[in-house]
Amino acid sequence: MLGGESGGGTDGFPLTLSKMKNSAISFHGTKLLTLSACSTAKGDTAQDGREVDSLGMIAQQKDAEAVLATLWDVNDASTSQLMSDFYARWAKNPAAGKAEALRQAQLDLLHGSTAVSNTANADRGFAAAKTATLSAPGYTHPYYWAPFVLTGNYQ
Repeated sequence: MLGGESGGGTDGFPLTLSKMKNSAISFHGTKLLTLSACSTAKGDTAQDGREVDSLGMIAQQKDAEAVLATLWDVNDASTSQLMSDFYARWAKNPAAGKAEALRQAQLDLLHGSTAVSNTANADRGFAAAKTATLSAPGYTHPYYWAPFVLTGNYQ
């Protein structure tokens, strides 16, 4: 759901794939558009030739340099953990690339723990960087870490 179509409404409106595809929305200059909600990389199942269209694919067609999206419904808690770990890794070592940061974050969920660095906060003038270990023994199943796909520029 987005803000009202008039731009000031509070009710919001659904952004359908066709509405987004036919809109003037542009993600030009966006290095990474993260769509971590449920099934954002999953297309329609109508089997009419449009089934490959997905929110992630259309965002890339609208000039997003890279899109991180999901193939199925995701768990809120594990997704939050994975996203935090992914962004911390990417911010700490951008030269390694987005794909490597995602791979490492997924491996951490698979193996049951993550080490999240707070260097991004430290860079913004907050408390000194520190590392916290978060235990996630319930997130080892592929359901939690496998739905995330990165398309476009993986660096």
